[in-house]
Amino acid sequence: MGEHTAPLFPQEVIDEYAALGIDLPALFSAGHLGERMGVTIVEAAADRVVGTMP
Repeated sequence: MGEHTAPLFPQEVIDEYAALGIDLPALFSAGHLGERMGVTIVEAAADRVVGTMP
C-alpha cells in the first residue's frame, strides 16, 4: 500500500503533549482500520489536518 511515515507536528505541540505523557503521532494515527484502508495522516496542526488515501 505504500510506505508509512509519521505525521508532522509543530515541535512546540509535540513537546506540550510529551510533557503530559501523550504520544501525539500515535494519537493521530489512522489506527487499525485506517491502516487496512490505506489512510495515512501526513500533517496535523490546530488549523489543518492533511492525509492521504488510495
